[in-house]
Amino acid sequence: MSGRAKRRKQRTAGMPSTLTVRRDPGRGETHEQRRDLICRSMQVRAATINEADRSVEVVMATERQTAVFDMQSFRVIDEVLLVRGVEHGAQVVLLDTHFRFSVDDVLGSTREIRADGEQVVGRAYFADDEGSVRTWNKVKAGHITDVSVGYRAKEFVDIPP
Repeated sequence: MSGRAKRRKQRTAGMPSTLTVRRDPGRGETHEQRRDLICRSMQVRAATINEADRSVEVVMATERQTAVFDMQSFRVIDEVLLVRGVEHGAQVVLLDTHFRFSVDDVLGSTREIRADGEQVVGRAYFADDEGSVRTWNKVKAGHITDVSVGYRAKEFVDIPP
């Protein structure tokens, strides 16, 4: 997902555009992750669970001011996303911890994405494999109530403090 955002942040010159992430230190796996990825908590709407197709509605973004960690400046900033500026495809991949280095990281997809007032809402569909079903069962039982959405702001306006 990408779009426009109003942001308050301080820039740090000379920081690299990627960050090395060690996924599994025991196996020595490292991967590069873009530093322009921003993450927000995504609320699961438990009342919308559909057991037949293993799906649930999720709030993907709101226009509410939210403190987010800015990977470019390595600081927490206040951010307001504009729902009218959100761009997305027909579906967004549903990942385990923002990693997409293996098919095993894919839990399913989020589809039926739409603006709902000051929120962006979609329906998360969980795949029919062991890891995805295990995660779905935790959502269904109410153990997972929030997940994280990653996005990039194509345009933003810095607002000085």
